Amino acid sequence: MKKAFGEIEYELVRTGTSRLSLKVDRDGNVTVRAPRGMDISVIENFLSRHREKVNEMVSTAREGKSLRLSKEEMDALVKKARKVFPERVEYWRLMMGGIAIGKVTVRSQLSRWGSCSQNGNISLNALLVEAPPRVLDYVIVHELAHRLQMNHSKAFWSVVQQYCDDYKECRKWLRENGGRLMALNPR
Repeated sequence: MKKAFGEIEYELVRTGTSRLSLKVDRDGNVTVRAPRGMDISVIENFLSRHREKVNEMVSTAREGKSLRLSKEEMDALVKKARKVFPERVEYWRLMMGGIAIGKVTVRSQLSRWGSCSQNGNISLNALLVEAPPRVLDYVIVHELAHRLQMNHSKAFWSVVQQYCDDYKECRKWLRENGGRLMALNPR
């Protein structure tokens, strides 16, 4: 359902989740996901608190249309990531006690930085090549931590913090800069 809050036009999606989340896609469209029973005033308060950031993300996405990488440039980025990422995953896998994993894949994803499947396959977004090395390491540690805790519990975050004590700053960097990186994807 399309809604407007001030200058922010957004799609409201009611879900079974317990969290409120906001996403700006590569074309500058805003989607707010909210729990089914959440009052609209709570949603509007959330938008009000994040108004400046949302407007910046929308502007960046719309400007980014002309800043997208060419298919050839993206292919080169994927190629570079396929050289760098497996080495970093192996380094952190050993640092974390030799965690058993499946294969490591690099993808040009549009909305995720990484994932870890039940069988231990790790997938990483090629665009992380353009992020600071510490942010790439955080994403890798995050995904490897799922091999010990397949959730986002306190125990999970404790594992992440054990190996990446500045993980909160890395997450903040992704929140503040991730949209610009994702907008580079030519797809």
